[in-house]
Amino acid sequence: MASSTSFTGMETLRGFMARVRFLATFRRFCEGLGAIFALFGASALTFYILELTIRLDDNSRVAVLASLALVVVFIVLRQLVVLWRETRDARLARTVEVRSHVYFANEFVTAVQLDGTSDVEQYGYSEALMGACVASAARKVSAVRLLDVVPLKTAVVLLVGAIIGCLPMAVISHLYPNEARNLVAL
Repeated sequence: MASSTSFTGMETLRGFMARVRFLATFRRFCEGLGAIFALFGASALTFYILELTIRLDDNSRVAVLASLALVVVFIVLRQLVVLWRETRDARLARTVEVRSHVYFANEFVTAVQLDGTSDVEQYGYSEALMGACVASAARKVSAVRLLDVVPLKTAVVLLVGAIIGCLPMAVISHLYPNEARNLVAL
């Protein structure tokens, strides 16, 4: 009986962790995309103003575009590293326990860390204690609000702000289409 309760509880915890991991990944994606859009909008506007005022030669264009590409690659790699660090199970479980308003008493972290471990007794837990820990954490996890654990408001605001920040470049390229075509054609 304890084994089936433990299995059902562990499936509940795995499903909850999958939802938390998805939201954390979505949050990082929005933040990274927002940063890239903001960088693109500011850089394109600056590049466009430079092109209109001092008429960059081909070598200068290539240098500006190459530096922009390097910064975009840096932002993408940084977001991937942060995403890799933040979406590990133990880190997400600790985040759930800290940010949620439910008192877990380290049951959730223990259950997530020892998931998949065949011999929990080597860590000082009995099978019955581990089953009780998983069952208790599975009951408590139903009271956790996902948006308390993974705040998406900042990421969505940053993404929307960056998209709006790209609008001046779109308006300028619409007003001066010939210059915009010349910018693209190196």
